[in-house]
Amino acid sequence: MSIPVVEHKPIDDSVLFDAKRIVFLSSDSCMIGSISRIVLCDDRIYLLDTQTDAVWIYDMQGNHIGHIRAVGRAANEYINLMDFFVDRESKQIILYADPSKFLFYDYNLKPTRVMKAPALFYETVNSGEQIVCFNARTADPECCISVLAEKNGDPLKIKTSVPLAQQDYSDVFVSGRQLTKSKRINFSKRFDNSIYSVENGSVTLRYTIDFGKANLPDGLLQKKLQLQEFIDKVASKGYIYSIVNLKENDSHIYFNTSSPGLYRLSKTAFTVQHIPEITDSESGIRHSMMIATEDKNNEWICFCKNMMELKNEVDLDKGQQKNNPFVQKVNSCNESDNPVLFFYHLK
Repeated sequence: MSIPVVEHKPIDDSVLFDAKRIVFLSSDSCMIGSISRIVLCDDRIYLLDTQTDAVWIYDMQGNHIGHIRAVGRAANEYINLMDFFVDRESKQIILYADPSKFLFYDYNLKPTRVMKAPALFYETVNSGEQIVCFNARTADPECCISVLAEKNGDPLKIKTSVPLAQQDYSDVFVSGRQLTKSKRINFSKRFDNSIYSVENGSVTLRYTIDFGKANLPDGLLQKKLQLQEFIDKVASKGYIYSIVNLKENDSHIYFNTSSPGLYRLSKTAFTVQHIPEITDSESGIRHSMMIATEDKNNEWICFCKNMMELKNEVDLDKGQQKNNPFVQKVNSCNESDNPVLFFYHLK
């Protein structure tokens, strides 16, 4: 189904959300680099930080509980952390890292086992007893989507693979995740306006988004332009070349693209709203790019702001802001302090 995009003006947060939670991340015992995935589970916030190669863990008030960071070359260590997920049923935290392996931890952050992966992947989520993996950077298209299965404690094996078309310009990426889990396991490919899902080991094309004049022309990829030429052409024309951070509940799918703003697909009206900017009604802070967020009931989306951005946006000269607790808190922080998470409850 092809769905058109409807342009919208910037809006107030109350139009989309009915509740919110602001979490200040303390910086006394950790320094967060770059958050690329969030999992909410059992009153904990798990943050994937691929810049420091760590999973940071907080309570819902923003207090640091602990972290997992096992950088090294031993069997139970890794060189680069790629992704992670939380298995709610077995109460385990599973990291996927380079060299290609899965590292299992219990809720007390104690390592329990290591399992070698059968191929090199980039992103991963869990689905019951299976693990779904996606690698947008692979040179082998048959490894793009793989469903892994474990049997009787044997090493993980590829149960099924789905070949996808080869993608050029491997260095052209949007900040965000292409494989996410909410109401379904959804994923997207670069240079493709479609939303796919993975169910029972098979891939289904669900929606194709019509971005109008921002659609990436088919012929542009076939011209074999030099990388910088391609990037300049896309930027000058405002072409959209990737969908990321898919979040689905019963009524909508939310996502970001290579163009700033939040996109909201209605599964009943079959339209997509493009919201260039969302303003937080209490603080005046503006949001556009989500962090890929997973929670049990698919109720929350999250935006992240570093402290330097926040200090630039809040304005104590405005009379209404002087007594705002949030603004006062931001102004009491240092620019080097950890970021702030804005969680919004979907209507």
